[in-house]
Amino acid sequence: MLVLRRVGGQNLLNSSGGVADGLRTWLMTPHEEEHERDALASLAGIIEPDDRGLRVRTPAAPALGLTLEWTVSLHPRELTVDHLVRNEGDVTRQVAIWPVIGIAAPARLVLPFRQVGSRARDTRVLYHYPWSTLSDDRISAGTDHVQLELSDRTGDAHIKFGVFQATGSGGALIGGSVLVSTTPVEPGRTYPEGGPNLTVYASPVVAGRAFGELENVGARPLPRRHRGTDPRPGARDPHPGDLIGAVMHALFVTMDGGGNLPPALLLAREITRRATLAVDLLEA
Repeated sequence: MLVLRRVGGQNLLNSSGGVADGLRTWLMTPHEEEHERDALASLAGIIEPDDRGLRVRTPAAPALGLTLEWTVSLHPRELTVDHLVRNEGDVTRQVAIWPVIGIAAPARLVLPFRQVGSRARDTRVLYHYPWSTLSDDRISAGTDHVQLELSDRTGDAHIKFGVFQATGSGGALIGGSVLVSTTPVEPGRTYPEGGPNLTVYASPVVAGRAFGELENVGARPLPRRHRGTDPRPGARDPHPGDLIGAVMHALFVTMDGGGNLPPALLLAREITRRATLAVDLLEA
């Protein structure tokens, strides 16, 4: 998605003809390979009308066997994009959906802090990426937020930092407009890159231009899905017999009078305590 604006207003998205343009769906995979990250963003989609607006479907990415489907609906003052990734291949995948919004300079990217604990002195956590520095003049903070300024005039380094926000909402101040991006939070799940669910990024100035990104990060690992299952939070698995989230399937065979039932039960109990595992006991 390359253009988002009010009628007659300025485009709120970066649109410079590069990979960082507009709203796109990236993937986070266990090895963070760049070709895997870009696999879905580079696919051409087929646009179809939908009851809620538009639906965009892509073919499967050749290397991963994953397809992307967007459902786009527009309401007064609100645009909703539902990102759905399906595994059409024969290999299970661990991925997190990573919606990224490219923002052109000048602008300010704002992340609200989430206080950890209920006491006034409890901490507010900021996730700082080691290849950027917090002393950069483009970073500023208030009592309840931290912000990153995008400028075509200053900045000779990459910057990225993030927060875990209970509402899943971050924003961008672009001219006289405010763009708020919200993604549902998945309590109790593990988020990649150390734990933030919202991150912001600023590029260095190159040839007089810079851009930024407002990123909503999905939890990872998503349950391991088989062909045709729905990875959206709360979606029901259409194949209830599949082993969703299982790393392996353990089968213990015991024999009457062999004295091997207690050890098998002990092993099964310990394995299931340590991992997500399906265990069967078969008595011969």
